[in-house]
Amino acid sequence: MFERPIMKEMFATELSLSKTNPRFPHPVNTEEEAILTFFSLKKVGPKKIEALIQDIAENHSVLEDFIALKTNDEYTVYDGNRRLTALKLLVGDTASLIKDLYPKTYNYIQEVKKEFYANEIKLFVKVYSDGHSMANHVMKIHSGEQEGVGQITWSATEKNTFSSQFLNKSLSTGNQIYKLLEKDPNQQELYNAIINKGYSSTFERIFGFSDIRSRIFNLDRGIYVDLENKQHYDKIIEMIEYFISKDATVADVYTRELTNTFFSHISPISTNIDSESDTESNADNNSISSNPSINTTMSIKPVQINSGPSHLSLDEPNLKEASPNILFKSDSNTLNKSGPQNQPKPIERKYLFEDIVYFGSHRGIQRVLYEIQKLDHTKYKLSATYLVRTLLECTLQEFLKKNNLFGNWNKPGIDPSITDLINYCNNNKSLRSFNNNYQRIIENASSLRDHDQLNTIAHAKFSEPSDEKLKDIERRWYSLIEFCITNLNAGQTE
Repeated sequence: MFERPIMKEMFATELSLSKTNPRFPHPVNTEEEAILTFFSLKKVGPKKIEALIQDIAENHSVLEDFIALKTNDEYTVYDGNRRLTALKLLVGDTASLIKDLYPKTYNYIQEVKKEFYANEIKLFVKVYSDGHSMANHVMKIHSGEQEGVGQITWSATEKNTFSSQFLNKSLSTGNQIYKLLEKDPNQQELYNAIINKGYSSTFERIFGFSDIRSRIFNLDRGIYVDLENKQHYDKIIEMIEYFISKDATVADVYTRELTNTFFSHISPISTNIDSESDTESNADNNSISSNPSINTTMSIKPVQINSGPSHLSLDEPNLKEASPNILFKSDSNTLNKSGPQNQPKPIERKYLFEDIVYFGSHRGIQRVLYEIQKLDHTKYKLSATYLVRTLLECTLQEFLKKNNLFGNWNKPGIDPSITDLINYCNNNKSLRSFNNNYQRIIENASSLRDHDQLNTIAHAKFSEPSDEKLKDIERRWYSLIEFCITNLNAGQTE
């Protein structure tokens, strides 16, 4: 029988850091060593300590309980040491330990201490006097699901659902698809087929790729699928049905190239083309779908088939060899005799953020654009990654400042990172007043973890530089950066 803990309210100064923390490569002798060891660990480090300090300062409390063992009137913490480290750095002169080694974190702490008094925070501590009982509790927290005994980690879908319910966050595209299918009486069979499959993040990935949006949904750069648009909704259903019919998994659509290949047989949505008269359009429509003797090589006006290209019968004699793309408007509005014309591919630029011109005074934006528009990103991938991250950071921050949208930034004197800026714009809906599509770029960048991609590659620790990943991020952000730069240029002279 294990001892039950006693719940106590305590202050950070009453608690001691563990000197035998299993995260440490070896035991330490003092609290000062413990703090410095946390800063040196790859799994923790200064960035995560700063994040904890920010969270504590924003909430004016520590949301999770501590677990401590009482021995000879000393309360040693065995669960919550990172949180306690963050608190101790905010109390007294403890932060002087890191002043020379981590000056940026030290300066940040000094700014936080001007507005926040950590020594006044009451902490909830579960206190044990028996070491075995304490260890049993801590092990259950840190040993995963344990067949249901431990904590079961939420999936991305579950986290997104919860945050939309209580934190006013937008539902992801994948989650919205599930919600719509659930409510659609005509799609209950499809909904039942996917309800327990956890495809939400997979759908987010598929419909987030710019090539899919461009080729299949005929959308311009930066524009995303619209689930309230019937044509978009029907096409999404068609693609999901195809996906599950192939018993596919996220591995089949993990990259842009894999997704394009997987859905290569899915025909695009028909475009709306004005015909000379409604009568003529209807006549053409009927003749294409029902007259086996129609000459498909003649010059005709493309028309929209409302039922969608997936309903065309290719068993009719003269349509067997024809692609559904004959219904699309080509550059010449005609079909040449060599066969149907494909939809033009999106413009491919040689350099990243090519053709964007800035003539403001911000030296960072000037330098980055000058270099990135001359750099071969396929050859110098790591340099290109640094430049992309810097351009996004500088441009977004300057845009927010110019348009008085940065008032909620709560770290005065500290330059925000790309992670900070994406989270800030996402939480405050900063771009919505200009254009919903620009806000959706931010939301998609957040859900696809663009900041993590750029950071892990730039630090050269976890991911190898990838030209394709970099290009995909550039395509996603291009229209927003172009808009921000145009906004910054307003009132300037070339």
